[in-house]
Amino acid sequence: MSSPWEVVIEADEAWFAVRGTPADPPVAPTPPRRVALGDGTSLVGRSSSDDDHPPEVVVDDDTGVSRRHAQFVVDGDQLTVVDLSSTNGTHVTAGGDGPGLRTVPLVPGVPCLLVDGDHVYVGAWTRLTVRRVGIPAV
Repeated sequence: MSSPWEVVIEADEAWFAVRGTPADPPVAPTPPRRVALGDGTSLVGRSSSDDDHPPEVVVDDDTGVSRRHAQFVVDGDQLTVVDLSSTNGTHVTAGGDGPGLRTVPLVPGVPCLLVDGDHVYVGAWTRLTVRRVGIPAV
């Protein structure tokens, strides 16, 4: 059974402005990428040639993202994100809210429940927007 969730990966200049310069600035704007999340866990991180378990959500352009940065966990219809003790932290805001100076990182290892449209910020400038897919409109 496929998961009802996907992640939209894109550069967010507002996040880069808040974070300062923990890594290289965003490269030329690229179109958003979509990644379908499978049931269970999906690793978020940068890939490595010697990695036995490459991330399902690859964020190679942002050097502020750790190799094993965070993971999404799909359990039925619920989606959570867990920081994996990343160097620059994992931050969550509600879908309508952008990043700000008061945006605090998640506690590593503690799941955070997400809803459709929430933003997960990782690295120096990456925004991951979670979306429900395949659910009929009411």
